[in-house]
Amino acid sequence: LCSLENAKFINCTFINVNMSTLNLEYSEFNNVKFKECILPFHSIFSAFGLIKQLKNSENTFIYSTSNSNKKIYISDYMNLIPQFEKYYIYKKKYLQLCNISLYKNDKDRIINFVLEGLLYYIQERDFRNLKHLCNYISTNNIFTIKQRRVFYDKIVNWIATENFTIAEYHSYQLTCGELRDYLINDNTINPIVNFYIKTNIEPYDI
Repeated sequence: LCSLENAKFINCTFINVNMSTLNLEYSEFNNVKFKECILPFHSIFSAFGLIKQLKNSENTFIYSTSNSNKKIYISDYMNLIPQFEKYYIYKKKYLQLCNISLYKNDKDRIINFVLEGLLYYIQERDFRNLKHLCNYISTNNIFTIKQRRVFYDKIVNWIATENFTIAEYHSYQLTCGELRDYLINDNTINPIVNFYIKTNIEPYDI
């Protein structure tokens, strides 16, 4: 599989593209159209915005080994949502659960899954998925500035109650700036300049 993690597709039209072997996890789709394409089975709900873009598809299918022609209609794929949801709840895949709830237009469940996910990823020291969930909050215009602030404050408070090792806290420190940008600064559409300063200060000196 080829991963497109962190890739962004904005104002794009895909024509006759076979994406069945691509991993679309954590890639972003905004104002995208698909014509005569084949999309991967497993990562539809793991991308940002893709579930909303499927309505802008024309003669496009989802790859599946269950059929002899190796593809199913998007409508048939959506009929599998109850099974997907049970699986993602069991695996604690909160981004995917948020996307399913977004497809169902169930904002209350989205908020519940966001809160559960933020706490779970902090407790599990899974800062990668914590970052992606915050990115989800930022890229979906369903949360108010006040709600995003509440999410950020909860992260800070939950972090303060955890007994991190030095290595774990260092990993969090590498991520916390992005979390703040996603939830507070809203800098996701602005140019970003990163400065790397070499010092003789080691993580264990903090």
